Amino acid sequence: MRVVYEKEINVEDIVVSPRPIWKCRTCPVYGKSPSCPPYAPSWKEAKEWIKHFKRALLIKFQINYENFEEEKRKVLLYLLKKEEEFFKSG
Repeated sequence: MRVVYEKEINVEDIVVSPRPIWKCRTCPVYGKSPSCPPYAPSWKEAKEWIKHFKRALLIKFQINYENFEEEKRKVLLYLLKKEEEFFKSG
């Protein structure tokens, strides 16, 4: 796992749309992961949820898909560490 890009953005700049959900439905693993639709929050829920924030952190990762589960764990640990850093800094 490698961080390719990281940028803090205003939440107002985030566009929430139902379009990605339709794209997800064509995925061969649709409905097989708790982090993907239909188990992930709906686009309407996501739109409501982000209203409660002012800033967001946009991060792009490069991962090795041959070790997807291990790479996913590294990404999640990275995100938890970032969240902890932001929490401690106020």
